[in-house]
Amino acid sequence: ESQELQAENPERSGKIDILICCGDVQTLRNTADFHALNVPPKYKTMGDFHAYYSGRKVAPILTIMIGGNHESSNYLQELYYG
Repeated sequence: ESQELQAENPERSGKIDILICCGDVQTLRNTADFHALNVPPKYKTMGDFHAYYSGRKVAPILTIMIGGNHESSNYLQELYYG
């Protein structure tokens, strides 16, 4: 995954140290989170966030997510810094 980021930016030399996701991450842990997701029904699909949440996948670089209007608000409210 970090190799894909590097490949998309060939003019950038060096290592990517941090990834900042600005909104629309769709933080769905399971299908119960669909009720807290503010998107049209056609966009209510499970992505891969649940795999990172459960620990099955680990991000290869430090990843910071800034929530937007397409996040599962019930999950973000559970976090210390929301």
